[in-house]
Amino acid sequence: MIESGVMKSSPDIGSPMIRELRETETRDPSLFTTVIVDMLTTGTSVKFTAVGRSMLPAIRAGDRLTVVPCSVATIQRGDVALYRRYGGLTAHRVLAFGGSGSSSVIRVRGDASRGCIDEIPFDDMLGCVTWVERGARSFRMDTPVRRFAGLLRAAMGTWRVRAGHVVRGVVCVFSNRRR
Repeated sequence: MIESGVMKSSPDIGSPMIRELRETETRDPSLFTTVIVDMLTTGTSVKFTAVGRSMLPAIRAGDRLTVVPCSVATIQRGDVALYRRYGGLTAHRVLAFGGSGSSSVIRVRGDASRGCIDEIPFDDMLGCVTWVERGARSFRMDTPVRRFAGLLRAAMGTWRVRAGHVVRGVVCVFSNRRR
């Protein structure tokens, strides 16, 4: 059981301790980021409420996320990684790994995004989302089936973008010919 602001043993999380953020810690974005980074880098899992729409339908605004510390050696394609970005934190799907040595990156994108894939330096990666709680339901995010489903959604997003460009291009060509 997890009480707000209290650390307790949690055998089913995979990490020995988990900390749920207090409401006062989530109001200030810089404090929120500092607390999350400190906890994950010291080996403590964290739980907080998701905001935003970039990971729909896998993660919705208001879902409670459990994030465990993980390293680049343990993260897999299809996992949802939490990483530093523009002074804040973002959780997106891991699509691929690239580069080598000091220029190594993780390629990520939100499930709902039709846009480009972001490249995140390995040093900015903090943890992996392992559980999502939505109302009375909770489900694991780090299973092979969930990873595959996420990668499939990402591939469909890329296909939708390409198909959209083709359709818009065809419409433009035909609309120009009619004039």
